[in-house]
Amino acid sequence: MNEKIWLKKAHLYGRLCYMIEEDLEETMQLQELVIERMSNKRWLAYSSRKDFENALNNGFALVCVVEGKIIAFLQCVLNDTDYSKDRYDSEEMRSQCADYTDVFVHPDYWGNGLQNIMGEKMEVLCKQAGKSILLGTVDPDNKYSCENFRKMGYKEVDRLIKYGGLKRLLMEKKLV
Repeated sequence: MNEKIWLKKAHLYGRLCYMIEEDLEETMQLQELVIERMSNKRWLAYSSRKDFENALNNGFALVCVVEGKIIAFLQCVLNDTDYSKDRYDSEEMRSQCADYTDVFVHPDYWGNGLQNIMGEKMEVLCKQAGKSILLGTVDPDNKYSCENFRKMGYKEVDRLIKYGGLKRLLMEKKLV
């Protein structure tokens, strides 16, 4: 995949493609930058190199590239999903789920709709992989991400303690 996408606020085009192993360091650096700039550090859970590798091995990751630099990434796990274990007891139901684990956008590109663009592409790829349910988590105080989940059609289905004691809403979207 190598799709041209319009970044409305930046007035330029980016390229949406699959993340590959060679992109790991750059995406981890982007994660660090975004977390540094966040006003509330508990809004985001830090993903380890192992988490990134898990997305690559058991799902997929998307990156948006502008002028040779990764400015956004999204990770989705398709197999052996954690959030499905929080939500469903049945293996049959868990097998229908994909975990929307991470999305980070460089602060210089906030407001360009990248989370939504990448989220829509993720939904298409999940459907193609035979998944019918998407699950993700969000800090209940992160009004921006909560609203974005809701705008994308997710519903709050549970309240959890995850990532070493952080409060999270479990959000679910049925893919049709």
